[in-house]
Amino acid sequence: VYRWVRGVGFVDFGTLSPDAKITFRDMTTSAGFGLRLTTPFGVLRADYGRVMSSGFDFPRSGQWTFGIGQTF
Repeated sequence: VYRWVRGVGFVDFGTLSPDAKITFRDMTTSAGFGLRLTTPFGVLRADYGRVMSSGFDFPRSGQWTFGIGQTF
């Protein structure tokens, strides 16, 4: 069973801008963790991420994401 289940951690840092002007003040940072279950039919994913700091008025609540297969 231990070979079927794996854990991941991630940190994301970036921004969206309607123009080419990008400043560090406007950057958003998020972090989270995920579980991967490898089955004979594919990989099942469950990830939880939370905004840590933001240059915008994003709520600092977390969000679960579920999926099938690798993301990239």
